[in-house]
Amino acid sequence: MAAPDIPPGFDFTDPDLYTSGVPAAELAELRRAAPVFWIGQRRGSAGFDDEGYWAVTRHADILAISKTPDLYSSSENTALIRFAEGTPRESIEMQRIILLNMDPPEHTKLRGIVSRGFNPGPSAACAGPSPTAPSASWPRHCRPGARRT
Repeated sequence: MAAPDIPPGFDFTDPDLYTSGVPAAELAELRRAAPVFWIGQRRGSAGFDDEGYWAVTRHADILAISKTPDLYSSSENTALIRFAEGTPRESIEMQRIILLNMDPPEHTKLRGIVSRGFNPGPSAACAGPSPTAPSASWPRHCRPGARRT
């Protein structure tokens, strides 16, 4: 497999990269030439005590990873791609309480609870004539400032 034609030192986790848009051409190049590719970083530069990450760009590979949490954990280093350099490990570990950063069975249990509020029943009940003009006819729990019990 040929090396991908992306600039040396190109880092998909660099937030400045996204000020001009998503790096679609570089992602497409990785999918074409090296769907699983090591992106080197200076140790600790993204907040983790490592020297880079694997960029996985093919849909089939991402699906396989998402179904193998015992090998590919969201909880271990979180699903967040970059922290500030020098971020204490305790701060990274605190991110584990976010649903995105959980692995099964915790993720599955919490997703089951949270997803109930996003199915067509509750979502349709909150539909009004305009999302910016709440209707007095909306169910009480859908009105701005309402608390669900």
